[in-house]
Amino acid sequence: MAYFRVKNIKNKKGKIYPYAYLVENKWKGNKKKGKGARQKVKAYLGRVYAYNIADDADFFSFHQIDDINEYIKNREMRGIIRDLIEWEFSRHNVDSVFFNRDNLKINYKTKDVAIKMNEGYLCNYTLSKLINFKIRDGEEVGFELAKTFVDAGLDVPKELFIKLFEKITNDMNY
Repeated sequence: MAYFRVKNIKNKKGKIYPYAYLVENKWKGNKKKGKGARQKVKAYLGRVYAYNIADDADFFSFHQIDDINEYIKNREMRGIIRDLIEWEFSRHNVDSVFFNRDNLKINYKTKDVAIKMNEGYLCNYTLSKLINFKIRDGEEVGFELAKTFVDAGLDVPKELFIKLFEKITNDMNY
């Protein structure tokens, strides 16, 4: 199972910055090196920029949505994710330079970054997992979808999550 690890790294000038990695534990049973869990880096996610919530604006008011059913019906998954990111960036006062809304990428001056918001990290890895979310046999779809949003640091309003879940499970053409 993979998870996020943040490591503080000192630059040439002695300043320390946090960087995020996707790591996985592997059990080693080698007599020479000893037994125990070892972490293997699966992916570099980028420098971490952390933000706390500054404004509790409502998603529906922020995007001027009067009818959630029409909104869900007329939006693709990519558009809904884009709207959620813009809303969260606004609520957390995150500078929009981190988000390339045209190709849905999280970076700063062409370098990958990880934005720490709420309980997760919004980065190209977590964003890709959201965009490419697929239902697999035997999967607890609601739990997996919710975990994917939480991992990405996106706090989806309950009503929106329910409608989005219905859209995904009903027509699977998102």
